Amino acid sequence: MKDKNGRRIFEGDIILPHGYKPEAYPVFYEDFCFRIDSNICVLCVADEEDIEVIGNIYDNPDLLEVSDNG
Repeated sequence: MKDKNGRRIFEGDIILPHGYKPEAYPVFYEDFCFRIDSNICVLCVADEEDIEVIGNIYDNPDLLEVSDNG
């Protein structure tokens, strides 16, 4: 799976799904699907054209803190 810029999406990436909620989400792999929540598959949120990888949980954990604090 790739984001709107053609960048491959991996577990641990932080994505910004445009058109869903203006928040950053960490990606994890579960039940044969990349997910941003245990109930939400990445492709259920947006088409690949609407997803942008903005970092990862290892190099950019601050991206999630900003999202959580609003």
